[in-house]
Amino acid sequence: MNLKSLPCFKEISDSACKELNDKCVFYKLKIGQIMARRGNIPNEILIIVEGEARLVALQNKELTTVTKLSVGTMVGLSSLLTVNGCEEVMASNEVKAIGIPQSLILDL
Repeated sequence: MNLKSLPCFKEISDSACKELNDKCVFYKLKIGQIMARRGNIPNEILIIVEGEARLVALQNKELTTVTKLSVGTMVGLSSLLTVNGCEEVMASNEVKAIGIPQSLILDL
């Protein structure tokens, strides 16, 4: 996949793009599969490249959709940057995502 086709990497250098391609992992997630869990700081950031996910929150002891997340959205970045596992995200249909190690994200 050409990472420069994603808005978040449009301006990245060719060398950084190559490093990302070499170190990232590609995922195919099923409906309902957890992408980020509240209380956990992820060891990688997921970028949705196909499909949709739901950012959910607990309301009256039930999970409620706060918003839908689509292509180009970074899942786990807020939790990583705040050092607080604040996101609960699950695939709302089949999702293809790129996993980028947190150490590489911090280097960018």
